[in-house]
Amino acid sequence: MINKKIKEKLKELENRTPEQEEKSRLDYCKDAIKDKKFKLIKWRQSQEDWTHDHCDFCGKNISDKEGNESEAYTNKNDDWFCKDCFRKYKDELNLIEVKK
Repeated sequence: MINKKIKEKLKELENRTPEQEEKSRLDYCKDAIKDKKFKLIKWRQSQEDWTHDHCDFCGKNISDKEGNESEAYTNKNDDWFCKDCFRKYKDELNLIEVKK
């Protein structure tokens, strides 16, 4: 049985506006991403059972599969941003693009 606090939190999350959702993701990324240096690379399988990664902001699939983003920005901590999100949020998140 879900307790009252969890029910209230779920209700709050369901009723968030797109602006509130974006702010929440920005706040999460500001706190969670420690290495701010990102390089644009072609996706590669980093573990044997790994089939894809996700953009840390929008959740878009990043992989070598058709229909997914095949190139994205990543850092040494294996954080990932699709090209659109990296370009849109790099200044706000203080992300640094490292050239090859």
